[in-house]
Amino acid sequence: MSVVAAQDVAVSSRSGQRPVLGGMLVAAAVLLSALSLRVAVVSFSPLAERVTEALGLGKVYIGVFGMLPPALFAAGGLVAPWLMGRIGLESTVLAGMVATGAGMLARAFAPNGWMLLACTAIALGGMGTTNVVLPPLVKKHFPARIALMSALYVTLLQIGTAAPAFVAIPLADSLGWRGAIGVWSAVGFLAALPWLFVRRRENGGAARVVRGDILHGVWRTRLGWAMAVLFGTCAMVSYAMFAWVAPVLTSAGASPAFAGSMVGVLPVLGMALSLVAPVAVTRMANPFPVLAACALGALLGFAGLWAAPTTLTVLWVMLIGFGMCTFPIVLVLINLRARTHAGSAALSGFTQGVGYVISCLGPLLFGLLHTLTGGWGASFALMALATVAGAIAAWTCSRAISIEDQVAGTARRRSRLTGRTEAV
Repeated sequence: MSVVAAQDVAVSSRSGQRPVLGGMLVAAAVLLSALSLRVAVVSFSPLAERVTEALGLGKVYIGVFGMLPPALFAAGGLVAPWLMGRIGLESTVLAGMVATGAGMLARAFAPNGWMLLACTAIALGGMGTTNVVLPPLVKKHFPARIALMSALYVTLLQIGTAAPAFVAIPLADSLGWRGAIGVWSAVGFLAALPWLFVRRRENGGAARVVRGDILHGVWRTRLGWAMAVLFGTCAMVSYAMFAWVAPVLTSAGASPAFAGSMVGVLPVLGMALSLVAPVAVTRMANPFPVLAACALGALLGFAGLWAAPTTLTVLWVMLIGFGMCTFPIVLVLINLRARTHAGSAALSGFTQGVGYVISCLGPLLFGLLHTLTGGWGASFALMALATVAGAIAAWTCSRAISIEDQVAGTARRRSRLTGRTEAV
């Protein structure tokens, strides 16, 4: 029996013996962490102009802040597997939540733009690391309830994405912009608290994710790259749409208030379906039809928003939002395509690390194509191309294969090739 397999058997044994209160503590820790994963972004965005004016910063800072989330999420995704191998799952997420809370609190006292950027980067780095750790944590602690826990934590993530934006302006009016962005640090610190106790129960990280071939071999697998492309194209479309739906509508003659409200409509369908999609996908032998339906919905939404932006606008935006439901499905597939929590950790890190690198291009290229062509056709064509690429990748992701088997198969082929080369 391999080290990873033996470890997972031991973990499963402990999980079966864990008291109910211990399981509830882990569940609370996972859900509170999920709630905090977008707070640093969405609590700042509505106040960006107010903050930059108060600190005497140029408009370029708003663009820089817009690029930070995917860049830091990508960095967190690439660093997290190494960190998990060093200190374990629970210690990694604890460090991520402390960094998130500390970064959000410190930036509320930032005296200048550089400090604001640095503190925001710390918070986003903590979030990026935690993004990666949650799927293997669910795999480790709730192997029989992956669908339920995935549905719950994705729903909490969606709530954490929507709620701060709605109250940002009222909070700033009553507390000032510093208080309005600093108050959310409590969410990060609150999420860190239960992990202190969970980590102690796990003997300070004794049950570590083993560093080995799987952490490096995932880079050479078809499944790893397919998952990264599926996640990356979904995130690319999401970031581009959140950034550009309002400008597209205002350029077509819609009022700024209506255009802004459509940005709020984008995630509504995703929030509703995030409770259903993970459970449905877990019960399906092949989830490709669901992923294909999401892609088709997005394509119809792009076509409608380009051809008739002020006619049936809500329908077009909701169709695009339906396409973005790929996101919670990918998070579930990370666990379904891994037999061990070590495999889940490696696949999660690669999928999100590479995926967020891809997503960085979305808002930039969408705007650049509009500037070069003077219209929105090329920009929406790019979104359609990304969606089709994601659907092609989804075909591979939907097959009943595991990352452990693919890594082992790749290693055997490389070994045979090396043997032939040496023989020659």
